[in-house]
Amino acid sequence: MLEQLRAILLLLLEKEEEEEDVLHLRFEEPLSRGFNHALAPAVSTVPDVLGRRGNLARPSQRHAEVHCLLQLDSLDEALDREMLVVELADVGPGFRWAEPCSRGCMQLLMRHGIAAALFTDGEGSVVRRRLKHRPDLDVATATFKGNGRLRGCAIAERAVLDVTAKFG
Repeated sequence: MLEQLRAILLLLLEKEEEEEDVLHLRFEEPLSRGFNHALAPAVSTVPDVLGRRGNLARPSQRHAEVHCLLQLDSLDEALDREMLVVELADVGPGFRWAEPCSRGCMQLLMRHGIAAALFTDGEGSVVRRRLKHRPDLDVATATFKGNGRLRGCAIAERAVLDVTAKFG
């Protein structure tokens, strides 16, 4: 599997070899592998942006980034590591835009010290975004418990609850 990933990344990065700002990658055995998948409906504790009261069971899903974090023995393993996120195209060979979302994924990566997120850009390249470690970030308030558009977001709430349940 690691060899296949190396080959894919090298193909994606071929264009960048001629450019000044080349993306240099260190190939190591991944700490974990994750994928997006549906979850059983979760009961939300927070009203959503439409004012629907909490305690409603709503469908949810787990994003690959959260799935990877949940497979670690300790979140300390994530500190100063990089995470690669790839989304395969629905039709034909190719990749789609796979930047970690703002519904908890990006916030959890920053809180737990992921140094950079690498993701496919949907146009044949890999983008590297450095992340600032924010160990005091209140992910719940920044997402599903806040007053913004993510208020009541079932994906964010489930991500925070699952990470908290496993790691405290």
